[in-house]
Order: sequence, then C-alpha cells, then structure tokens
Amino acid sequence: MMRDGRLRAGFRRAIFVKYTETNAAHPGQIKWDASADATTGRLIDDFVAIPVLCFNSGAQIVDRSDSIPGRDGRFSLTVDRPDVSHAVRIEAEGFRVAMTSPCDVKEGNQECTVKLQPARPVKGVVFDSNGGLVAGAKVYLATASQHAGLYPREDDDNHRVLSDEEGAFEFPAQCERYSIIVAHESGHGEVTCGQSEQPGRIVLRPWAAIEGKLLQSGRPVAGHIVDLTSRRSARRDSARIVDRRRTTTDDRGRFAFPRVAPMPCKVMADLSVWGDSLLSSSQSVPLDLEPGHTVRVDLGASGATVIGRAVLEGRSHEQPDLSYSLNYLLRMQPAVHPPADLAEIGFDWRKGWNDIWSRTSEGVACRDSLHYYFVKLKPDGSFSVSGVPA
Repeated sequence: MMRDGRLRAGFRRAIFVKYTETNAAHPGQIKWDASADATTGRLIDDFVAIPVLCFNSGAQIVDRSDSIPGRDGRFSLTVDRPDVSHAVRIEAEGFRVAMTSPCDVKEGNQECTVKLQPARPVKGVVFDSNGGLVAGAKVYLATASQHAGLYPREDDDNHRVLSDEEGAFEFPAQCERYSIIVAHESGHGEVTCGQSEQPGRIVLRPWAAIEGKLLQSGRPVAGHIVDLTSRRSARRDSARIVDRRRTTTDDRGRFAFPRVAPMPCKVMADLSVWGDSLLSSSQSVPLDLEPGHTVRVDLGASGATVIGRAVLEGRSHEQPDLSYSLNYLLRMQPAVHPPADLAEIGFDWRKGWNDIWSRTSEGVACRDSLHYYFVKLKPDGSFSVSGVPA
C-alpha cells in the first residue's frame, strides 16, 4: 500500500485478474493482465499489488517491500523463488482486500479471477489515558499473513499509518482476522478484530518498564544480551507480531527496558547451543506488566547452583556431542496465566515437561508463561544451573 495508507477509489464493483507464467523451468516474471467485468465494463483505476510467499506449511507472508502500484487494472510482478508458491494481495480504497490463489512457477500457465468487493474501511480513533486525541501515533495492522515487526527495528513489510490531527486512522477492509497495534510516546494500545469488525476507540495505556541484573554464581555478567519478548495469542489465525527487544548488560551486569507494552511478556538472557557463551544456563522469567509500573528482574541472582550430568542409556559406538541438545529445567508451579485460547488446550505444568512445548507455537506460548531455565550441556553432558530458588 502507499505509505500514507490512502488510495483513490476507482470502480467499486469487481475486477477480473488473469495471469500467465513464463518459462516453467526457471523462476521469472509472473504477469497479471486485468480485464473488465462484463457486467460493469470498468476497471479499478488505482490500486496496489503486493506479492505473497506461500509455504508448504500453509503459512503466508506478505512482502510489502516489493509492492507495486496498479493502474487501470493492470500490473506485473517479478518473482525469483521456485521453492515456494506465489500469490498476490490486492488493496484499493473502498474495497475489501483480496488475495489470489497460490500458483507455482513450475506448473505452467494458469488463470484466476479476483473480485474486489466494496467494503467499509477499517477505521479507528486513538486517545491517551486522559481522554485526549493522539496525533502522530504509529498505527500498525497485522494479520496471519501480514506480519508486523515492531522491535528491535521496524520491518519494511509493516502495514503502518500515522494517526491524523483528530487521532483518526484508516486501512482497507481486511479479508482476515486482524490486530491493530498503536505506539506513541504517551503509551501503547492494541485490539484484535474479526474481518468485519471495527477497532473504534483505542485508548493508550502508559508504558511499563523493566530493570534488573544478570548474574551467574553470584557474579554479574557484563556485555551479554538480554531479550524481552511480548506474549500474545498463538492461534493459527492470529496476527503475527514480532515484538522482541534486546539490550546488553553494562559492566555491572545491569540492563533496562525503559518502554515496554503493558502486557504479558518474558525476560531471558540470550543463550544458544550454536555458539560459545559465558552462561551455562538462562533463566526465563514470565511477567504480566501493569501500565506505568517499573518491575525489577534479577536473572540468576539467588538460590542454589544445581550441577549434574546427563547420561545416555543404551549402546553406541559413537559418543555424540551433547552440547547441541536442548534441555530445560522447569519449575513446576503456576506463573502467568496463558491466554484463554491456550488454556483451553489443556497444557498442565503439574505433569512436567512435554515435548510439544518446544515443537508447536501453542506449546511455546504456554511454556513462556512458566518459570524455566534453558540449560546448555557440555560435550560430556555435564551441566550447571545457577540461581535456582527453593
């Protein structure tokens, strides 16, 4: 979509879009040629065509960085990935967003028809916590296919506009369930809607803040990355919102996140099996942040150091390097309540670790509502977990 989020409306009934594919043996240009609906005889005068990557898993990713304007019902796009299927998202003011069916450059020529249906745009108004109108707020729209990357930097594929002097914003009507995220110096707002629902009035809540230290065996860990990840619904039709902030500890192991959305999140020091680290374990602390509050989080600060060794059973001629294994120490008690849609699945911390907690998006979201440690083994399986409470 154009950067100001607005398009002039042309014909408001339907367009037919026909596309053909070039050389099926090589990725290349897919060209869509539009023709008028025989019952109306007119084309959309002004619209935007946006490529969409379609993966075998069913996931779709809108690539706004390669969007192009369409005029008089015509446009062409170039694609260069034979490993995925391709679709096109079409946006025009006064119409509901439409998506073509996925096509594969290896399948040869294809045809499809896309009809744009007239629809009321997505509209809302942003207010601060005192009831005042908020101008210049960043307003993001996200769906399961239209991702929103908020931190550590904004994504080029974001669908974003600014609220006007009256606090108002507008997007084309959507064809999916969607979320609206609002960020301004005065606070954060967020609402999720069905495709035919309106966000309406969005009231910003003051930002929260997090301060803390990172320690191991009672000593501060300097120059290490600490992650903060906001936690949202993991429904398959939920908006995909990347909201992961990172900071680095100072020479005393201190870190701070001065402006955080007041919602559930987790704080955790970065630790991976794929690289060397000063840490042998990383504590994950779930939080449910309140507007305007500052929370203190000291990672690995108090408690016992648990040491041991993981031993493989059975016979093997080769001893694998266990430093590449994934290991968790789970604290078996409730922490932050998971979203209702996750609670209904029936995950239960009382039953101990479940592999699904690291293999599915729903499981990961539930795991992140609990206290746990990611534990990195040494090649021989020995481990040390610092700061484990009673």
